[in-house]
Amino acid sequence: MEIIKLPSVLPGELDLLNINKQLREHQIQLDWSAVVSAPESQLVVLLDGIDQVEDADWLINGDIAEKIATDIINFFNKQKPKVKKSRSKKKPLETKVTPQLWEQRKLLETQFIPSTNEGQLLEEKFILAIDPLIEEKLEVKADETNKILESQLPTPYKIRDELEKAVLADLLGPAGGEEEEVDEDSVSDRYLVGLLAQGKRI
Repeated sequence: MEIIKLPSVLPGELDLLNINKQLREHQIQLDWSAVVSAPESQLVVLLDGIDQVEDADWLINGDIAEKIATDIINFFNKQKPKVKKSRSKKKPLETKVTPQLWEQRKLLETQFIPSTNEGQLLEEKFILAIDPLIEEKLEVKADETNKILESQLPTPYKIRDELEKAVLADLLGPAGGEEEEVDEDSVSDRYLVGLLAQGKRI
């Protein structure tokens, strides 16, 4: 196997691309004993595609200066390892579903009410908590009840008529109907404006 003695300063008169090709094919070995300067730009060309473990037997033959050895190690440390492409099909990414946590609803709720004890403003009172679904149904029912009550409210005209009838009945009588019995001594004492008389009296 041919041994290539590298010059003191790379690249010298060598064709580094050709040496790199022969090195990758394991046709030559490199002698670094005379090298005192190996710029990184030249190491990139010389060591392209070389594995420091698999190609170690062909990479260095004989002695090597400590500085050059350090430069070579630093060069390999900077290189990103090539990721081998797998022929196997990639598995589709599984979407993780976070389960929903179930929480027990509170049976009691805390309310603060005015305290009956001296020196204490508020006291704590526990009341039964209402289920949100039940509370929503109650609100709907309350809205329906309010609508019904609003629909049954009398109009201002009807209120005026009822008030007029009540005033006339109180002043003229009979307020208690046709068969009303008066507690006063005289009918005129009960009704200020008119007297009650028997029907069809001449």
